[in-house]
Formats: sequence, C-alpha cells, structure tokens
Amino acid sequence: LDLGMGAKLSKGIFIHPGNPEKVHAFAYLPDLADAFVIAAQQRDQLGRFEVINFEGHNVTTADMQRATELAIGRPLKRASMPWMFIKFAGLVWPMGREIARMAYLWDVPHQLKSEKFRSLLGDVPHTSLSEAMKKALEDQGLIQNGIAKAA
Repeated sequence: LDLGMGAKLSKGIFIHPGNPEKVHAFAYLPDLADAFVIAAQQRDQLGRFEVINFEGHNVTTADMQRATELAIGRPLKRASMPWMFIKFAGLVWPMGREIARMAYLWDVPHQLKSEKFRSLLGDVPHTSLSEAMKKALEDQGLIQNGIAKAA
C-alpha cells in the first residue's frame, strides 16, 4: 500500500497497478491475523493439511480508490504504476525485479472465497473496505486524522 497505491496520496494521486476495473483479492491484515488465530484455536478440528481461503475483499482498485477517497474526504486523481521504471530499476534493485515479475497478476482478475473457512471454523473476520482502508492508511503513516501526509 505505501509503495504502490498510496505512494502519492500527499499529491492527491491514487496509483493503479493494473486495470482499475479488474477484481483482485485483498486482505486487511488484522482480519487475516484474527482468522489465523481462529484456525489455530480450532486446529484439532482440522485435517493434517487443509487449504482454507481467507476471502477478505474481492474488489477492483477503482473500489480501493473510492474507499481511500472516503478515508481522506476528497477525490484523487488516477495514475498508473510506472512498470517500465520498476523493470529498469530491477536491473540493480532486487526488490524491483521481483515486483516487476509479479506485474502480470494485475491483469488477471482473481478472488478468494471463504466457504470452507465458514464451514470448518465459523465466521470470517471482516472489517468493511472503507474502514479497513482508513485504518491501513493511518497504520502505514500515509494519512493522519483523515489527511494525506506530505511526502
């Protein structure tokens, strides 16, 4: 969030890593952590190996931008992720190289469902997208009191 979508909030810009209308799976980490706790507390009910998805938020980055705009109380301009720069920087910046290798995922819509989680473990922790985005932006230090901080 701080290196991508929210990197230019102080300039009134929301960065879209890919097509803003393609659905992606996003997790609000405190909800995901709570889900891990629930699973750990009930591990005796699980098989030795289980695949349990955490649904989180299946939304577009356009939805994420709207949630961010709600969190900061103003509209944001839309910009694209500078993939060519990241690929070029990846020649000397290992993290940039790995980020660039994952760029294709922003062109492939995907989502996760939590039916198995619910059937095995009960309710899935879920903070609304607008609240999750506000808290995440605050936790990352990108906004303070609903105002985007200067870079």
